[in-house]
Amino acid sequence: MWQSIGTPQELYDSPQNVFVARFLGTPKMNMFRIQTDREGRASFGDSSFAKAGRHKPGAEILLGVRPEDIAVKEAGTGKGLLGKINHVESLGAEYFVHVDTHIGNVMVRVMNKNARPEVGGNVSLAVKDQVIHLFDPQSSQRV
Repeated sequence: MWQSIGTPQELYDSPQNVFVARFLGTPKMNMFRIQTDREGRASFGDSSFAKAGRHKPGAEILLGVRPEDIAVKEAGTGKGLLGKINHVESLGAEYFVHVDTHIGNVMVRVMNKNARPEVGGNVSLAVKDQVIHLFDPQSSQRV
């Protein structure tokens, strides 16, 4: 059965369902089951995104974000999702950083070999509105 049709880049940038979103890309897209805020927006830590504005307040949605679209900052330096680094995978020129947060484990891809995050460090994770992906938790389709 076809899941989605498009060029590989189109499918990567705008996956039409959770299967395609998680299938394309290494490491896999982070996926979180969240509830929208009072204005019907999705939030990632203390950052909220207008992109989810068509949802009812308190609606459950799936928020997806690719590991390379998350910035790791020192805790307390701006908006974001607070967490603690529990594991760092060194791949030479980049790192896969695993961060424990209140919404689950977040995988972050740090593509600066000179910026090695330290295990146990408290961090703030930030994403931009343009890089989040929202999916219906029942149908798994993009919303």
